[in-house]
Amino acid sequence: ALPISERRVLVELYTAQGCPICPTADAYLAELAKRPGILALSFHVDYWDYIGWKDPFADPANTRRQQNYADRYGLPYVFTPQMVVDGVFQGSGSDRSRISGYIENAAVVRKPWVEVGLTRVEANKIQVQLPDTAYGGDADVILVRFDKSQRTKVSKGENRGRALNNIHVVRQFRPIATWR
Repeated sequence: ALPISERRVLVELYTAQGCPICPTADAYLAELAKRPGILALSFHVDYWDYIGWKDPFADPANTRRQQNYADRYGLPYVFTPQMVVDGVFQGSGSDRSRISGYIENAAVVRKPWVEVGLTRVEANKIQVQLPDTAYGGDADVILVRFDKSQRTKVSKGENRGRALNNIHVVRQFRPIATWR
């Protein structure tokens, strides 16, 4: 579990195990995940599944999320590997220099901050505590569940014969409340 008391820069990687250039971006995301102050998440998309390998972590919801970013940024299409930094900056996950610059820029931007508390109520239930704050707006409270790491042996498609390592593989990204 990640400490929730620290401000972090969110780095989202849109990737697919069927994409031949994605393993390099996956490795970069793994490096970023080790850096303090970064929450690195891997969103596997499903539009590469037709090439011969069905990504076991691909989710149409991730593809829709990426399409929403493409619409917001005025991009003519979605692509992999794409990295989105704090929902503001985007670029190729293969362009380390550009992404690194985006992370540096995002890290210095003052953002509203709310200290969130989590308490395990039962084995499968948590309680979320959101305190009063000077933040003057509404915010979505989002539950993100992800696997720390996954290793997959790919037997078909563009990455046939490779063992792929993926970190922070998003399994659930779900709004659970609106906080006012």
